[in-house]
Amino acid sequence: MRTPLDHTGKVPLYRQIENHLRQNIRSDGLAAETHLPHDGVPGLSIG
Repeated sequence: MRTPLDHTGKVPLYRQIENHLRQNIRSDGLAAETHLPHDGVPGLSIG
């Protein structure tokens, strides 16, 4: 899952990540019981 981030915008990065996760949950992009990667996981794509 790639999380598009705007490093120059007014919305804090943590809020952008929260919004992206909420949007994916609402659109069934994240199934129940899905494990999200934590800090330090090379596969986490934050742009």
